[in-house]
Amino acid sequence: MRYFRIFFLQLQHAIEARSLSVVWFLTSLTTPLLMLIFWSGATAAAGGRIFSWSYSNFATYYLFIALASSMLTAHIEEDVAFEDINKGNLSQYILKPFPYYTSKFLLELPWRLFQGSLAISGIVIVALFFKNLVSVTSSPIILLLAIVIAILAFILSFTFKMILGLLAFWFTEISGVMNVNEIIFSIASGTLIPLEFFPNNLRTLFEILPFSYMIYYPIIAFLGKLNTTSLLQVILMQLLWIFIFSLVYKFTWAKGRKTFTAVGL
Repeated sequence: MRYFRIFFLQLQHAIEARSLSVVWFLTSLTTPLLMLIFWSGATAAAGGRIFSWSYSNFATYYLFIALASSMLTAHIEEDVAFEDINKGNLSQYILKPFPYYTSKFLLELPWRLFQGSLAISGIVIVALFFKNLVSVTSSPIILLLAIVIAILAFILSFTFKMILGLLAFWFTEISGVMNVNEIIFSIASGTLIPLEFFPNNLRTLFEILPFSYMIYYPIIAFLGKLNTTSLLQVILMQLLWIFIFSLVYKFTWAKGRKTFTAVGL
């Protein structure tokens, strides 16, 4: 019951601070809209289609990039690093009777749901005003698997961002690490360009790394560009990375907590 109380209190806070959520959502639209303008010209010059991608596919892809940035991508690392570790607010979580991971998850989830609802509303409005611009799969099975992939993508992103935030136990200045991560993430996750357009060697590398399973594969799953077998393979890779990150998180948290306690003595 107390978990639900934390969740709903944070959801209420997110709704009260809705102007901030709107600003963050509009910010997340900047890069997708710029890339959409680029691909609009590229598809027109190529006769309306580049490989298997039509302009409708690109439009849906980049609109869903904004949705994924708002709903599936956790933004908890700065809160963990700066507010909890650097400012010492971690002490209040250590004294609580439930895990730190769970506490932060319940604080982050309402923001993602609320900002995600803004993105979904925007996509629906675009779909209503611009017929045939937004195209998603019509297969119930593929749609169901795509939803599972989206849920796992958020868990994967959240666990990774928690680890990234916990690095503040050992880094005096964590901003540089976060900036490097943003650069790598924007490329390897398919945020800037769909992975299909990268050279084969880079694409193979990105398919091994976890970032594509946070953004790229959830989106192309909804686009219907993956068959059932491929979708199940994506789910297996997500579960593998979640397992790996869970082990890394537990190790990092155990070591870092001792460091934090030692500093406080």
